[in-house]
Amino acid sequence: MPVIYEDAQFIVKQGWLGPWRVVSKQTGATIAPDQQLKIKVGLTWPQIRRNRELEPRFRRFAEDVLMQSFAVAAVEPRSPMAMMFVLSSPEELAAMIVEEARERVKLISGL
Repeated sequence: MPVIYEDAQFIVKQGWLGPWRVVSKQTGATIAPDQQLKIKVGLTWPQIRRNRELEPRFRRFAEDVLMQSFAVAAVEPRSPMAMMFVLSSPEELAAMIVEEARERVKLISGL
């Protein structure tokens, strides 16, 4: 199963036309995300990838923010992040993820 995203806390995997899996590096647990989360990330990811208004490196960073948020939502299904995934449309979620990525870039760059 190919790794889509990996950081210090999570590994996100997706099989070709297969299931999504989130591995928590802290506990070693492999989580099969809720169907609603899988559908939402599947519909939101293209919204970010196709956004040609974003510079390519920033777009990849926004995709990483999406996958990290997806991992948090999968591991903590009652978290605010999970609620954001469930209650937002793919377009709204993509806009929120891009805004979060912009805020993180500002923090990193000290602006």
